[in-house]
Amino acid sequence: MMVKELLERIVVAYPGASPEAMRTFKPVFHARLGGREGPALAKAATEVLASFRPKYGQPFPIPADFEAALPDLPRPRPAGRAIDLGRHAEQVGRLIDEWRRGVRARPEIRWAMEHIARGLAHAAPCRVEHGPPEKLTRKAWWAQLAAIAARWNVAISTEEWGA
Repeated sequence: MMVKELLERIVVAYPGASPEAMRTFKPVFHARLGGREGPALAKAATEVLASFRPKYGQPFPIPADFEAALPDLPRPRPAGRAIDLGRHAEQVGRLIDEWRRGVRARPEIRWAMEHIARGLAHAAPCRVEHGPPEKLTRKAWWAQLAAIAARWNVAISTEEWGA
């Protein structure tokens, strides 16, 4: 099933899907469901259209209703080399030990400072691999984030990083 067919079915099935509303939602449907056209979208459409009941504020199903009925997309395999957690922990430990030798402060202040230093020690390998963030262009910064996210097998988006 194509998104165009889905929109036609919604217009026929739900009186609340006025031409004005559909003019607004058409690009949203295409953006959110365009890459999922085919048998999976047809199955999701059957499921949603069979169970959706119009309510005040939502007179017809929206893309999120169909996305919830679609099967999960396969996760991409991690790119780059795997993270050597043992080596990373060893490097963090070495940096923290080095930091401790130079600190002279009361225990509670030292503890708080160590908490901050440990976070920086975990970020240090990224700086070694990609260079200091303040020297990166926007394109290089996103390439760095994508490489790290792929290696850790997590998804990132520009919205969550405020870009």
